[in-house]
Amino acid sequence: MALYQQEQAKHFAPMKDEKPYRVDDKRGGIKLYVLVEPGKSVSQFHALISADDPRVSTARLAVRLAARAKEGEANKALLEFLAKELGLSKSSITLESGAHSQHKTLFLKGATKTLDKLLSDIIESLPPKN
Repeated sequence: MALYQQEQAKHFAPMKDEKPYRVDDKRGGIKLYVLVEPGKSVSQFHALISADDPRVSTARLAVRLAARAKEGEANKALLEFLAKELGLSKSSITLESGAHSQHKTLFLKGATKTLDKLLSDIIESLPPKN
C-alpha cells in the first residue's frame, strides 16, 4: 500500500474509545459531531473520521446527503435523516453550530443510554476504509 494510502487509512480507523459524540446527562441528550458531504447520490452514514485526520479537530461521523448545500437544504436534510435513522422527532434535534459549514455540532435530546447504543451500533456497522 502506498504511503499516502496508509496515511489516509489511519484517519478512518477508529481509536478504541474515540466517539464522534459526547453524552450530556445534564441536558438529557447527546452532542453529536458530524462532517456533512452534501450532493451525493444517496443519504447515508459513511464513515467515522478520526481526530487524527487533518480535516477535523475532533472525531466526527461522516454523513453523506443527497441534498445540495444550498439555501439550507443540506441542514434540513441532515435533521430529517438523523430523525429517521435514530427514531427521534425533528424537534428533538438541534443544530448548535456549523449552519454554513460541513463541520456541524448537533444536540440530540432523548434517552442517553438508548442514543449511545444506537450511535455505537451505527459506527460499528460502518465499512472499514482502505
